[in-house]
Amino acid sequence: PPWNNMALRHALAYALDRETILKVYYEGLGRVAHTPIGTGWAHNPTIKVFELNAQKAKAKLAEAGYPNGIKADMHCVSTTSELRLCEIVQAQAATVGINLSIVPILATDQGRLTLSRVQLIRMTNWSPRADPEALLRILFYSKAQESRNHGYKNPEVDRLLDQAAPIYDIAKAKPIYDQVQRIVAEDGPYIYTIWRNDLVELDKKVQGFVLIHDLIVRIQPMWI
Repeated sequence: PPWNNMALRHALAYALDRETILKVYYEGLGRVAHTPIGTGWAHNPTIKVFELNAQKAKAKLAEAGYPNGIKADMHCVSTTSELRLCEIVQAQAATVGINLSIVPILATDQGRLTLSRVQLIRMTNWSPRADPEALLRILFYSKAQESRNHGYKNPEVDRLLDQAAPIYDIAKAKPIYDQVQRIVAEDGPYIYTIWRNDLVELDKKVQGFVLIHDLIVRIQPMWI
């Protein structure tokens, strides 16, 4: 509580101005996000469940039982960059009556606070995978490790993931993964904002670097 209330999650999702977040915080280096997969063959840019809509946000807030607004904590890693992002989200949420108090924490405490349910809402990101199965199962499959899934359960998502996993024809698998992405976007265990660009700075002396878009740097083939 209170984020086990789907209508409240929807209210926050409608309150966020993703275009402004992209422009102000990410300096335009990315794309507005609506689903967990922003690249690769399973990406579907037509799935747009929540877009900025203050009226819908306020209506959802009232539906959630908070017609006069709500106060809640938002945990943020105490770095200048993350606190700045949190402040942007805080200001946008406040315009519809969701008043988030920023609680600075250490990065090393995030996992413990999430699993103990002390940390109720926070910023996070996940790197893309070559196959959508690898990302969607660890985040949304009900039998996934608790440390990754955080308690999300939807039997239809479980069924669809099991259906798609053994299909090697991506043309047949893609519509199933589209359904998964739409359901989890509507359920709102995560509220998606930005697929950011993958930027790497290299000294001219560094050789052998290959950019693979999973945010993991392979140092074995690199040399100076």
